[in-house]
Amino acid sequence: MEALLGESLVGKAGAGIPVKSIAGEGKVVGLYFSAHWCPPCRGFTPQLVQWYKTFRESANGKQLEIVFISSDRDESSWQEYYGEMPWLALCFQERDRKAKLSKQFKVKGIPMLVFVDGSTGKKITDQGRNIVQEDPNGEKFPWEPETIGDILKGSLLSTNGQEVGMDSLDGCILALYFSAHWCPPCKHFTPELIKTYKKIRQDGKKFEIIFCSSDRDEASFKEYFGTMPWLALPFGDERKQKLASLFNIEGIPALIIIGENRKVITKEARGVIEKDSEGKDFPWYPKPLNELTNATGSLINEETCLVYLTDGKEKSMRQAQEALHDQAEALFKETDQNLYFFYGGEVNIVYLFCILASSYTSFDSLANDGFKGDVTILLYTLNKDVL
Repeated sequence: MEALLGESLVGKAGAGIPVKSIAGEGKVVGLYFSAHWCPPCRGFTPQLVQWYKTFRESANGKQLEIVFISSDRDESSWQEYYGEMPWLALCFQERDRKAKLSKQFKVKGIPMLVFVDGSTGKKITDQGRNIVQEDPNGEKFPWEPETIGDILKGSLLSTNGQEVGMDSLDGCILALYFSAHWCPPCKHFTPELIKTYKKIRQDGKKFEIIFCSSDRDEASFKEYFGTMPWLALPFGDERKQKLASLFNIEGIPALIIIGENRKVITKEARGVIEKDSEGKDFPWYPKPLNELTNATGSLINEETCLVYLTDGKEKSMRQAQEALHDQAEALFKETDQNLYFFYGGEVNIVYLFCILASSYTSFDSLANDGFKGDVTILLYTLNKDVL
């Protein structure tokens, strides 16, 4: 926990609360990313305060502590906002640590409440807000998330209306397809997915898709599902929301590939299939080194990435792969990979996926400041410690 939060935190009586005092076996620490200026935060904080007070009076009360991780713009706002909270806080001056925590836990919006193991500092769940709403008395402490296999237990629907048990899919690669009849991009992607699905099945590979509907009524669900050759969760099934929460589904269509062991293979299967519609690389296991494309580039705004840019010619692309191959292979084998490798030949692709510094206001300014010849190497990162 000290590696995560430092040696001390701020308490209601001032600074100097040892992080060790909230760490230990069986304990849970909630990291509350929030800010005074954020209206949704100001709405959620009173709910969290009441929930926290209720939980602290329960049998497990001493096993939980919350730490406020501020996104406030100045210290006076931080002090005013923290005055409303009964828990601990990361010191406002620790901006670098706050940035590291935001990156580590992929904080894209606030408020966000992440529960971590008080012994290891590893994430238990980033669905803390949902827990506050759904478990008002903390009866499910320590909120270990259900596995994919646990959530999927039960029956599925086939297109002829018959029930199919999950046990019949043992040994199958699965795809969870989050989609809806009312969604234009979904209606465009579904026919393409059907072609890929049929091609993979014709090749004799064990593959099944489960439709997880976001349709607004059962009639729309039935009409849309009627166009699909695979299985589905029944309309309104609570498993759909659990899966959407587990995978942080924020937009549709989304396609998640699950292995025979019910572990995630890729969360980016929609883009991958658009590039590999024949399923030649099925089931699309992650690779140590990837070409930067629309299908692979989403990672670039979430992790530290080394991108080798070329002029797009075959020789240059081959040189890029050779230059990065050994290091990419070595880091790929690490349990906690912290650097990802890409090569590419189109500067526009990088511009689309990178959150560029404010000095880069156009393709021309980016090109003029680096992309001039055959090869440029760009280390793109949100982690200042890498630079």
